[in-house]
Amino acid sequence: MKKLLLLTLISASAVGIMQSCKKDTASTTEAPLTVEAKQRSLLFYATATWCGPCGATGGPLFKSVIANNSTNDLISLDIHPQTSVGLSYLNATALKENNPDSVIFAPFAGEIYNQIKPNGYIPLFYCSNSLLGNSGVTATQVKEFADNYNRNTAPEIGVAASASASGNTINIKYKMKALNPESGAEYFTSVLMIEKSVNAYQFVSPGTNTSLEHKNIVRASAKNTTSGNLFGGGRTVVGAPVAFGDAADMTNPVAQTEIEKSMAFTYSSPSSTFKTAFDNSLKSQSQQPYGFGWWNLSASNTAVVVIVWKKLSSTEMFYVNAVMADVK
Repeated sequence: MKKLLLLTLISASAVGIMQSCKKDTASTTEAPLTVEAKQRSLLFYATATWCGPCGATGGPLFKSVIANNSTNDLISLDIHPQTSVGLSYLNATALKENNPDSVIFAPFAGEIYNQIKPNGYIPLFYCSNSLLGNSGVTATQVKEFADNYNRNTAPEIGVAASASASGNTINIKYKMKALNPESGAEYFTSVLMIEKSVNAYQFVSPGTNTSLEHKNIVRASAKNTTSGNLFGGGRTVVGAPVAFGDAADMTNPVAQTEIEKSMAFTYSSPSSTFKTAFDNSLKSQSQQPYGFGWWNLSASNTAVVVIVWKKLSSTEMFYVNAVMADVK
């Protein structure tokens, strides 16, 4: 395992193209969603394609967890924290693109990663407000923790979601219901785009670098910032994707209160000039070219995950609930 160097950027080994959003308005034309009084666990797997333990043990474990758990009980997401100093090149290049948030280093990745109690090492497994550990975590441990959490946690907020594609635009609808809300609490949401499966580079051990299947990769956020502020401090480009948005979705809700929102997320790929310059930057520093693969949107291979968070402080969010919806 290697020490993480930069914790606020998304890895070029995982997160491809961050797109433009984005209206966020109350939905009035579509049939309302039904919210279950259901608690679901959420697993974040922090990894990297250059990480040998990730390739040898972390990745197989993560895929086993996905295969053996329903997304109605446990939602599992793959996130790659940025670790290569060479990728600081992206900061300058990003601003040359017409769409400043359609680049690798999306600010939302750092915001999320800072909430999963990183200990500086990968692979890292974080489930429902608890850091489970690194290479020693087992699939049985993950399942038992998630089952116990769901069984013993009364859901504060229930959530349901749907998503449909129209060309390169994904129309998202989600509904929240206050079930056992905390008095005075502010509830935020993340709306993440997930690539369900891709075959791409993974280091396992010297001489065994190979192309392996990666699952449930966090590719983009459908929330953006109009203020240019990042949660926990710092600034980014106005209009860039962020994890939590600029305002809470529900504030001090009364029990049984429901809200329904919709937003449109439009995919766009960075230019071939950008891709070439990026690969050349890596090669110049004796790193491999971008081996993970740029994200080519396919509706059938895409899901939307809506995560509900409770704000604890100016730097900390507490996981509340989530739902995963395949794009139709």
